[in-house]
Amino acid sequence: MIIVKDLSYKNILDNINLELPKTVNYIKGENGAGKSTLLDCISNLNKGYLGEIKGNESIIYLNQNLYFSYRLPSKDFVEFTLTLAGIKDYKNTFYNFVSKFSSVDQIDKIWKKPVGMLSGGERKRLFFSAISCIDRDWYIYDEPFAGVDEKGKEFMVKVLKHFQENNKGIIITSHETDPFNVLEDMNVVKIEDGAIVG
Repeated sequence: MIIVKDLSYKNILDNINLELPKTVNYIKGENGAGKSTLLDCISNLNKGYLGEIKGNESIIYLNQNLYFSYRLPSKDFVEFTLTLAGIKDYKNTFYNFVSKFSSVDQIDKIWKKPVGMLSGGERKRLFFSAISCIDRDWYIYDEPFAGVDEKGKEFMVKVLKHFQENNKGIIITSHETDPFNVLEDMNVVKIEDGAIVG
């Protein structure tokens, strides 16, 4: 469980107290409500907050602003990400992970393609897949479904369901609720103007 106690940040987050169980935690709210800032704090990307966060030692975070050189091929992104996480056999690890949830045909198609030549949805699916095949206790995703086609969303939901079944914690934001319909035991947290509602 991740415990957030008296969390405040600038004028964006105001005294947030929250317990996030090891399941799918859906953080919902309007644009500008403070969702991404909350995720930045929980993931320790932003350490300038007041308050306390416990249980967030083993986390991987896919934020909306992930940047990788658009000139380099997709395989270089996978190699960079997995090698950074200490995975030497990055290609087999990546392919084996993806093949659990879908055909690897799409990966074959984009493997040598520059990241900048991928569609927005392909790029998001590539980033999601690479981040997700790294073993952590908690996975945080900020708007992963945005700009992704139905097949891509189905793949992502299968991954989330797999994590949920294997006692992994997930924190996710999304303006799209349809992909969540197949997930059970979801914890919904609503945030408005930097404060938890309800």
